[in-house]
Amino acid sequence: MPKTSRKRADPAADFGPRARLDNGTAVMSYRADPAAPHAPAIRAARAFVRYEHMGLAPAEFDAAKRISEAAEICSGAKEREGNSLRSAAFWDRGGPTVAALEAARHLRDLREVLGWHAAYCVVRVVVDGHPAHEAEARDGLKVMARWWKL
Repeated sequence: MPKTSRKRADPAADFGPRARLDNGTAVMSYRADPAAPHAPAIRAARAFVRYEHMGLAPAEFDAAKRISEAAEICSGAKEREGNSLRSAAFWDRGGPTVAALEAARHLRDLREVLGWHAAYCVVRVVVDGHPAHEAEARDGLKVMARWWKL
């Protein structure tokens, strides 16, 4: 009776820390070890957030953070209390929350104040981390910081 060979599974794609470090979407930093907070700091990868590394003024940084958080909320990110698995996006649970409406208003303000092209540039840099439109994004963040009186 001949032996049959087992089918080999295709190797899974590696989108873990090494691949993210290589493509620039993560950076290596040091942080406290959660298991031993008093021990020396450990190396850990974290997401690269472009606007944190742009050297923005505090008001412009706050505008960038507001835009980033608004985009997350509008795309379906949800608030989690503790480690609850029952949290759901606002469209799954009875409609938009106050935070979702506020986030949508911030993104609408962005488009109405800056126009389509400048708003696109700001979102590409702040939300997507794309470096090509950084100069336009800086100008847009200055305008939005003044508009929101930050």
